[in-house]
Amino acid sequence: MDLTRIIVYTSNITIHPIVRIDDGSVKREVNNTRVAYIYWHWTYEPGLPGSSVNNRYIQEYKGYDSVTGYNFDDFHTVLDTRDHEYYSNLGVYKWNAGQYWSWWWFRIDVMKSTYTDYA
Repeated sequence: MDLTRIIVYTSNITIHPIVRIDDGSVKREVNNTRVAYIYWHWTYEPGLPGSSVNNRYIQEYKGYDSVTGYNFDDFHTVLDTRDHEYYSNLGVYKWNAGQYWSWWWFRIDVMKSTYTDYA
C-alpha cells in the first residue's frame, strides 16, 4: 500500500499523538500504540553509475543532488509492520523490499491512539 492510499482511506489522522490530560476538571486517559511503519525514500533511475540492483543512494527530498550528480525523482513508500534494522551511522533503515530499487529507507512510525475523556 502506498502513502497516498493511507492518507486517502484513513480518517482522523493527526500529526501529533493524543496526550493525557488531568487538570482537575477534565481527565483523559490515553493509550498510544505503534501499529506499523511507513518506509520511504527518494531515489534515482536504475542503471546509473555507482548503483547496483538494490544499493542506491537515497535522500529525503525530490531533486538534484550536487554530491552524487543524480536527480532523485523516484519516490517509493511501503507500509510494513516489521521493525527493520536501523543503521545509526547512516540514519536509515535497511530492508530489501524487492522492486523498490534500494534497500535503504527512512521511516515514519504509524501510531494508534485510543482515549477516554472524563468530565
